Amino acid sequence: MVLEDQQFEKMASAVEGIRMPRLACMEAMRKAGLTFFEAAAGKRGPSGVSLSLGHQFMVKTWLNRMDEALERHDAWLP
Repeated sequence: MVLEDQQFEKMASAVEGIRMPRLACMEAMRKAGLTFFEAAAGKRGPSGVSLSLGHQFMVKTWLNRMDEALERHDAWLP
């Protein structure tokens, strides 16, 4: 596991990590050939299919959670 690796232990003292929550519908999003923002907006992928409304909601929620997590680090993000 990455968090238990010695190299990670050395680096951990100098950095602050950001955890990305699991996105349960990631496989469906990949199969549809969609980006996060396309999936959340209900766009159709190359196959002509969009994600279900439930999956679209999951992606929107995930994006909001990531925005909140990254907000705390605005000073060092481009």
